[in-house]
Parts: sequence; structure tokens; C-alpha cells
Amino acid sequence: MPGYGGDIIVWDEVTDLSFENNWFGEQAWPVPTFITIRLSACYDGTHVELFHHGFERLGADAAWEFLGYESGWDLRHLAELKSIVEDD
Repeated sequence: MPGYGGDIIVWDEVTDLSFENNWFGEQAWPVPTFITIRLSACYDGTHVELFHHGFERLGADAAWEFLGYESGWDLRHLAELKSIVEDD
């Protein structure tokens, strides 16, 4: 099963993580997109923002690829992140 990931490009242990996002192997795009997770204090908790960006780097395929991911992201990803953090 192919995986995906990439280099960390921004790291601030308190507020920001950005990394390259690309498939490994034959499914790889010519250039990666990026995923950013940003944390900020909000009331008695933490506001979490998750951005998948950089699709414009894919040229003519950008809109098609963006639509594919747009329908795939939902709150289950943040719920899973929350469960991981709260288990530690």
C-alpha cells in the first residue's frame, strides 16, 4: 500500500506544523502540496486549524486534485487528532 508524507517545512512546537504532502512511488505528484496544523489559545482550550494547501503548484490538475481532497476532509481527522492528544 503506498504511503505519503514529506519534509517538515515549518515547526514551532507551540503553534505551527507545516509539512510537504505527497504520495510515495508511482502515485507521486510532480511537486508536493502542503499540510499546516495551527494551534492557538481559545477560551479554556485550544483552537485547531488544519489547512491543506498548495494545489496551485499542480498546474492544470490543481482544481481536480483539490476537489478530490475537499470531499475527503471532515471533522473525523480533527477528532482523531484530539483522541491521540488526550490519550497521552
